[in-house]
Amino acid sequence: MNKLISIIALLAFILFLTGCDEGVEQRTLSCTDGNESLNVVYQEDRIMSIASAIDGESINRQDNYEEILSLEETLIETYGSNNTTIFEVMENFVLYFEEEADGNILCDTVVDNVKYKEDAEAENNQSIFGINMAKDSVLADALAIENASKLYCSQTICESDQELTWTQLSPYIEGLDEDDYDFTNNTGIITTKTSSGWTVDIEADGTGAWEIIQNSVPSSCDRDCIIEDID
Repeated sequence: MNKLISIIALLAFILFLTGCDEGVEQRTLSCTDGNESLNVVYQEDRIMSIASAIDGESINRQDNYEEILSLEETLIETYGSNNTTIFEVMENFVLYFEEEADGNILCDTVVDNVKYKEDAEAENNQSIFGINMAKDSVLADALAIENASKLYCSQTICESDQELTWTQLSPYIEGLDEDDYDFTNNTGIITTKTSSGWTVDIEADGTGAWEIIQNSVPSSCDRDCIIEDID
């Protein structure tokens, strides 16, 4: 009896390990319209490859990373939103073209599980979702500094061109990781009062990190105000 229980427990453990090694869900979309065809391989948060018999073009994430990222962003803007997965984007894509083609386009999706593979550019490369999250985080930090500046001046008399440092504003800010920025840049000034509002200048700590465009007013910004640091 004990031997039987041990065998059952071993089988359950093996099944558990097998389930944990399934990897990630990957789908292949194939659409045909007469002699023309389109094939897209994608995961929940990224497109792996796209091939079109219409113009003979074929690109994949390993060799065409920047092109794939640009394609992801275009598809999300057209058929989804910032919080939409690539699965949902491609479903909307298919619905749109099937409606536009009035039944002349036939699409089929095959679902598979594959082992997760990092992007070609290694650890610094991110999916479009990762990039958007990173940009949103920087914009949120800049907004926190802008709001802290307003709060500071509600309790202290400020000039029309008042400049403030991190030391002055840090008591009014929670949740901002100081290690992400160099607050000694620009003689320590991180925000300035102007006729347009409080501009924020926070230098990213490290080349290639995301930062807000110098002298931007965060509350008047979106992700386009967030760029990669080059110095």
